Amino acid sequence: MINPIFEAFPKPIQDYTMEAKMGLNFPIEYVLSSVLYTSSVAIGNTHEVRVKNSWHEGASLFMAIVGETGVAKSHTISLALKPLFEKNQIFFNIYQEQLKEYQKYNKGKKGEGSESIIEPHLQQVLADDATLEAMYRIHYHNQRGIGVYFDELRGWFNNMGKYNKGSDQEVWLKIWSRKPILVNRVGSQPISIMSPHISVIGGIQTELLPSLFKDDRDKNGFIERILFVNAPNAKKENFSEDDMPKSVLVNYSQLINNLLNLPLQRNQNGILSPTLLELSPIAKAMYIDYYNNNAALVNSSNVCPRIKGFYAKFDTYSIRFALILQMLYWTCGEDSKESISERAMEGAIALSNFFLNNAKSAIEKTKSPTKLTNVHRKLFALELLERGNMSYREIGSIVNASHETVRKWHKAQLDS
Repeated sequence: MINPIFEAFPKPIQDYTMEAKMGLNFPIEYVLSSVLYTSSVAIGNTHEVRVKNSWHEGASLFMAIVGETGVAKSHTISLALKPLFEKNQIFFNIYQEQLKEYQKYNKGKKGEGSESIIEPHLQQVLADDATLEAMYRIHYHNQRGIGVYFDELRGWFNNMGKYNKGSDQEVWLKIWSRKPILVNRVGSQPISIMSPHISVIGGIQTELLPSLFKDDRDKNGFIERILFVNAPNAKKENFSEDDMPKSVLVNYSQLINNLLNLPLQRNQNGILSPTLLELSPIAKAMYIDYYNNNAALVNSSNVCPRIKGFYAKFDTYSIRFALILQMLYWTCGEDSKESISERAMEGAIALSNFFLNNAKSAIEKTKSPTKLTNVHRKLFALELLERGNMSYREIGSIVNASHETVRKWHKAQLDS
């Protein structure tokens, strides 16, 4: 049976998805969701949808890839993000050359009246496990927008409030809503970000889902902003004799680069001025029906209170999905990007229903959220250690244990 969201995507993305499924055993749900996220980052602040004169919607997403150990959550995300990683490296190489020139030119030119060149700043489209404070700085120098990738999504939640007494959750709520941010810190220059575009993705094990609902995240609207991705039949498969054709990987990379190469426009005052897409008449009628149906469900006494908040957020997410799909149709040569088509809105509603069903599944697994037991902490920590790219302290932050405890667990494993 064809996955319900498969047909929402253009043919080249469908081909990429099936090759990843056959050649690498990646679940279709993970592949398509990771492509959706990657496209969100690539589009950034270049395009928006005008729903109303006072409501322009962008393409940013918060996403959690959920599954058991060994079902290729991280590998699927990394494959989809590869064009963004490569773009990051290109930017880094340029920055290194600019920095050398800056240091060379300014060396010994400290006297009054001496000419100098402006200090360069690193351009990037993807950040890895950055704190909120670092995010401000990165986004300020990358007004197009950025993506943030957490190998383990719990690291994102554990970082909230880590370096200050207050909680960062309220700031992330503003970021999701794309509200302007003004940052004033003692000892540093103020930062103004008029159009925040920060998309977040990461993987999380099914048994760790309850930990996401603590600290009132299920009461302040935070958890409802996360797109949960489940692959019900996902399991660790045997080695596949097939492989992904290089041509499919090259074509996918080119499609994402087409989005990355879209120009970032500003008005005469230097303020970002994204290209606006209108809803076609049919797409608008479809959206109004969808919106009104959601309103009826939110107002119904027969709907579980814990799921009502998700319906409200999909009024927004459905527009964001429609924008991403329309831009994918354009980059794949299947449509223009002049307006949101009926096809894009139909696909956006299918995606919304998919993610809503996944949210319901996540809620079912967290009806009585409990703290992570020491046994779970230990097993999770040892799994992270096997990857070999994280310190005891970093792993301790993810599993809520001291770095010394993680070190003891590791030593006990090596001694056994």
